[in-house]
Amino acid sequence: TNFPCPWAQMIYLLLVIHSMFTPLIVTSFTSSYQWAIPVTFLPVFSMFALNQVAAQLEMPFGTDDNDLPLAHFQLEFNQSLLLLTHEMADHLPSTGRNSKTNVDDLSCILGAALAKSNSKVFETMNFDDEPEILKLEVPKLEEKAMERTKKFFM
Repeated sequence: TNFPCPWAQMIYLLLVIHSMFTPLIVTSFTSSYQWAIPVTFLPVFSMFALNQVAAQLEMPFGTDDNDLPLAHFQLEFNQSLLLLTHEMADHLPSTGRNSKTNVDDLSCILGAALAKSNSKVFETMNFDDEPEILKLEVPKLEEKAMERTKKFFM
């Protein structure tokens, strides 16, 4: 969220006042003007630089070079959700009757976005092989979990 406008204006006003009074105070304490220039420049420049960094961090959503890549984050999130609906996933989510749960159908919907993605999520996972751990049936796992909870509370 953005800083309130009066707050940002007050910070800028204080920075300007700081930059006007710092040279006066530094010259009153130093006898050499060669030292007064860098001793004045360093804190004033640092304060303005910190203000600019804070302004950039204030709004990280946009199209600047250092903003967050929200479109890429959304695409990665969608791909992760697609992996949850694959038949080889450990726990399938429940969905409505008319919803598409096949990975191929959902991939066709996102076809253009998935083709442009440089994510390796689908390339690294091989769903053709059926490891033994994925052959366990969910009801058996639920029964085992119920047995364990009964033993724990008894």
